Amino acid sequence: AEALESARESARTLLRSLSIDQFCNDEDGSEPFLATHYSVVSGQVDPKDSNYAELPLIAPNHIESGTGRITAIESATKQAAISGKYLFESGAVIYSKIRPNLVKATIAPCRALCSADMYALITKDSLRNEYLLEILLSDRFTQFAVSGSMRTGIPKLNREHLAQYKCFVPDIEKQDEYLAKVRAIRKSASSFDKRRSTILQLKNLILAGEMGL
Repeated sequence: AEALESARESARTLLRSLSIDQFCNDEDGSEPFLATHYSVVSGQVDPKDSNYAELPLIAPNHIESGTGRITAIESATKQAAISGKYLFESGAVIYSKIRPNLVKATIAPCRALCSADMYALITKDSLRNEYLLEILLSDRFTQFAVSGSMRTGIPKLNREHLAQYKCFVPDIEKQDEYLAKVRAIRKSASSFDKRRSTILQLKNLILAGEMGL
């Protein structure tokens, strides 16, 4: 279990190093605005409407910090949602604008809703949605987001500041090359995590048996 924990942390360290190399080197101010490669979903729908009530409602608490992983799926009805929500299709990149230091972003696995506390971003043909997710999870973007979110009581990344982020976006082929590396590392980290969980469960069963519980 300890060896697998160490392996998982090594994978995460490698992933962070890869991200830094990819996103943190072009800082001379000459990069284009990232916002030219995506659009932001606007216009809200009523989550109580029968057309939307049973759709998943993704909130910040459903997303694991820093990994892009969704931890739970619940419908708007189950969450008793009443205020307007944003509607988006599968593949949209969802980013939590509240407390950006928590680094909560993910890719929508299906047609769903999100609250006004999140941005739903639709990538253009020049940008893979997975690549945009990696940008939003990067240290460089997080530092940018945090720096512009401290003007109010609750840290919040407003849309105007988001639009000012600059980032070099390589061609699709280069994006795919980077994403292939990222997927391989994330797959390994996930495998280590699952194997460790299985071992810890087995350990608990053995200890419970030894103690007669």
